[in-house]
Amino acid sequence: MKTIFPALALIAFGGNAFSQGSNTCISINNGSTQQYVTADNLLNNFSFSKLSVTVWVKPTASNDHGGAIFAFNELSGDFANNVNLVYFKTDHFEYFDRNPSNFNIPTSGYFPPGNWYHVALVIDQNLNGKMYVNGVERLTFQAQEVPVAGDRFSIGQEWDAFDISGLFQGEVDELRVWNTALSEQQIREEMCKSIDPNTLGLVAYYDFDDTGSGNVLSDISPNGNDGTMVVFNANEFVVSGAPIGDESVFVYPNTWSNQAFQLTAGVGKYLKVSDVANSPEGAHIYYVNSTPNTTQGIDFQVVNDYFGVFCSNLDAEYSIEYGYSGYGFNCFECDKTPEIFARNDNAKPVWNGIQAQVQVDNCTATKSGESGNGLSSREEYIIGKSTGAGNISLLPDSVKACANANKILDVSNLGGEAFLWNDGSDSSIFATTGNGIFWVEVTFSGGCKNRDSVIVVDLPVPSAFSLGADVLACQGDSIVINAPQQTGVAFEWSDGSAGNSMLVLEQSNVVLNLTNQCGTATDEVVVSFEDCYQVFVPNSFSPNYDGINDFFNILVKDNRALFIERMVVFDRWGEKVFDKANFMSNETNVGWNGEFKGKPAPSDIFVYLIEMVKPEGKYEKLTGDLTLLR
Repeated sequence: MKTIFPALALIAFGGNAFSQGSNTCISINNGSTQQYVTADNLLNNFSFSKLSVTVWVKPTASNDHGGAIFAFNELSGDFANNVNLVYFKTDHFEYFDRNPSNFNIPTSGYFPPGNWYHVALVIDQNLNGKMYVNGVERLTFQAQEVPVAGDRFSIGQEWDAFDISGLFQGEVDELRVWNTALSEQQIREEMCKSIDPNTLGLVAYYDFDDTGSGNVLSDISPNGNDGTMVVFNANEFVVSGAPIGDESVFVYPNTWSNQAFQLTAGVGKYLKVSDVANSPEGAHIYYVNSTPNTTQGIDFQVVNDYFGVFCSNLDAEYSIEYGYSGYGFNCFECDKTPEIFARNDNAKPVWNGIQAQVQVDNCTATKSGESGNGLSSREEYIIGKSTGAGNISLLPDSVKACANANKILDVSNLGGEAFLWNDGSDSSIFATTGNGIFWVEVTFSGGCKNRDSVIVVDLPVPSAFSLGADVLACQGDSIVINAPQQTGVAFEWSDGSAGNSMLVLEQSNVVLNLTNQCGTATDEVVVSFEDCYQVFVPNSFSPNYDGINDFFNILVKDNRALFIERMVVFDRWGEKVFDKANFMSNETNVGWNGEFKGKPAPSDIFVYLIEMVKPEGKYEKLTGDLTLLR
């Protein structure tokens, strides 16, 4: 059955000659030695008023202490003088810098070890910092500074009082240092492809394709900022699984509904992605203009290039269409049928056939519900002419439709001359309202026959659900309403978002629709906010040192403390008798003790001015009369 791709973005291949796929990377600290790279000279050759570092990493171990992917340190090496560090820690990334109040700033999101991630650190000229993971902004922060001449730079560890510290365990590839602040668009444009080493603003470019000769890590930019590899040998250079091509395109949409995009690599050669499921923030297609590093598992005439798909999360699914008319062989021959083979990434030694549906009338092969060979977020694809006999895919692996709906199985576009279905019918189009396994046998010219089967699955209507009881929270709180766990549905929140949760900061009627092609389930919850910080100001106090009501201070309901920026007390003639800043409410021995210039003030009426800040950041000023009793 042909697939229709609405909202299609057509992007032509421009091409460059800077690399061919991801080649090799370094594997750090996965043995007993302490391995790292230093490249301090780049800080002497270039000044930084702003900074960007981008890198592909595959953490292979996680712990509470974490490991430094890369680090800028002041020459002293003192831990307190860390400048800009990026760590992997347990299941997330962290930014460190020298200000103790900013240590250990974690990214949002869940990033378990054992997977490749693209990490980008950006600090602009105003020291506004951001971290991106897989092209998505995961952290904002205020940096203290950017590196200066004389600082140190290392990969795989950070200097702590001149000692090796924070060893990173995993694989590192395509590390690029810039003396400019990359935009989100620029990060996405460069992450899944090699780039021109002469790109403006690029200070150092380590592609880790040295293959382990000597202890020099080459900077392939013209700047000559080579690194020194400590305790490395050829065994630490391994085949890289980073999703790097010679060209790439990407989409980061607000919704995946009716979204499709493709990368065209010359006339008649393209890969198209559509029907993206499980709501990844974005997806990339990349193109490698060379033969793969291995053809193990492939029994076909090898072509000279291949495509890859990378999604920003770990559980995406999608459909592909591979256009192959530009490869110079017939779209269909009975004994030499085109096939698609796939592998997760460049580091996987074996390709696997994926039984795509070949459409001989327009030389395309499609695969619906593509979820990868064990890793659904990414896959690489190559096509060629099989040397086997007549194994063309006639039907998709499965068809999903609503119960009792009419399911149409269509093989009319394959160029067959005769058809036979499992129920004995002989049309090129088969309709059923049932579910189960159905097969068809197609006879082509010359008597060549092929048989293929499909599983027809009934989709359920979304189940009724509850978002829970209405919520009453304090002003300034952040409330998260979580969606139920249901598969095969789209989330549609009342604020227009499509994630599996909604953040509520103000009075709202939160509505969630769970929708698929078979129907919609809806629920609503009301989120209200109240002022939990109700303030009481005493109108009198008796500072007679009996331990009861000896100090004048404000009280807050339920003993919730508020920060008082300033409290000032005046006598009836306007003279200031008390002035104190930066203390907390509800303290029985903090505030005015009734003394003026070290002596007890007389019983009288006084006037107060109190300035305070509530948790939601609201500034309030209180004034009134106060009676001092002796």
